[in-house]
Amino acid sequence: MYVGSKLAIPRDAKLGKGLISAKLGYRSYEKNDTINISYRFEETCKKHPNREALIFEGKSYTFQDIQRGRCSRSDVLSSPSTSIRF
Repeated sequence: MYVGSKLAIPRDAKLGKGLISAKLGYRSYEKNDTINISYRFEETCKKHPNREALIFEGKSYTFQDIQRGRCSRSDVLSSPSTSIRF
């Protein structure tokens, strides 16, 4: 127990596992030619269509709302009060 906390082995193992997972995910996206952010957005829309994605002037929009174009892009993106969540 003392050696593990002194050398930070558990922390390093957790970080290493996360790094390997991220590299494998990136390689998968690269292999399928889906690295672009638009693919990530579509994937998130499919997984969580009803999750709140954007809050603008007190009104919240879900990923499905944004994907279907139910919010005015120019008004939302130009306002400093816009909060985007992923």
